[in-house]
Amino acid sequence: MQRRDSRPEVTTVQAAGPDWARGCDKCKGGLIDAPDASYFSAPLYLVRVFQARHNLLTICNCRAGNMRRQFLRNAWRRIESDEDHLPDAFRQAIEEEVTRPTVHFERIAA
Repeated sequence: MQRRDSRPEVTTVQAAGPDWARGCDKCKGGLIDAPDASYFSAPLYLVRVFQARHNLLTICNCRAGNMRRQFLRNAWRRIESDEDHLPDAFRQAIEEEVTRPTVHFERIAA
């Protein structure tokens, strides 16, 4: 077993990928002013799928935005066809949390 001080240091960097995937000067990863989703209990990709389904996301028209739009549509299609099964209670909880009315997307206690 290696001693802790002899292991190489690992730094966190942004995931590698093509430059276009980061978005353009109007967006970040294809989303324009995306609402904060850090407080949701569900995985981020599911939160974004449900936000898109309820027209709560502004998706850019750049290449990253088009790819994000395609991903979100396909993810919703998989959920609807039950290819990606979500238990009803979990799905309902996400729906309620995503559609809860807010002023500036801040969390409102249930």
